[in-house]
Amino acid sequence: MSSSRKTTTETTLDDGMTQQSINVITYVDDIHSATTISITAKLPPCLTALYWERHKLTINDMYTLSNSLGSLVVWTACLLEGQDVASGSVKSSFDTCEGILISGKTTALKKLMKLRKPILYTNDVIDTSDMHQPPLPRHFVGEDELKTIGTIISGQLNLEVPTEVPGIFNFMGKIWLPTLSEGSAIVLHRLSPIENFHIDTNMPKLYWPLLCVYNKQMYGLTNEVIRVFA
Repeated sequence: MSSSRKTTTETTLDDGMTQQSINVITYVDDIHSATTISITAKLPPCLTALYWERHKLTINDMYTLSNSLGSLVVWTACLLEGQDVASGSVKSSFDTCEGILISGKTTALKKLMKLRKPILYTNDVIDTSDMHQPPLPRHFVGEDELKTIGTIISGQLNLEVPTEVPGIFNFMGKIWLPTLSEGSAIVLHRLSPIENFHIDTNMPKLYWPLLCVYNKQMYGLTNEVIRVFA
């Protein structure tokens, strides 16, 4: 039976933390209406198209990051882009040789790049020797900027109540919180306004995002982390 497909992939209004895809499949010879498949998932930031573009990743960077992820999550990203995926590749265990072969991360990442057609930059930003999982992007700022960032390092945030922080840093069109000094680098966590988080107040606060306050605005920490150097 012939069919036509229309896929709409969009980022919901929570600052890229949740990805939503709607697949509309119309079977031309079918008497029924079009079949609509909706997929919503929370991908690791490093696997989102927004992250790839924001940090100007190279193809080497993409492979380095994928090495720290399970194949299931990379195939989930393919599903969100409208790619048909064999059921074996999105299961944690496999009963067939076909499932094991399909589940390969390299295959999934190649399909994902083919679907997204990202701009491939030439200067690697991911340090392959980084012990952090996934490895963190490296970015550079001026010496004066780095000194300024160093004066507003927040330290550890309180798990129970929002922490008042001494400052935030605007970089790459996003808001960042300096949290740690590591040698010549400073570690930054990306912040997002609290209204972008879906917080279940019935869950223990342990499962909430870490919250901070600056200039009477409340933010939550996302899972996006970078290092900046001068």
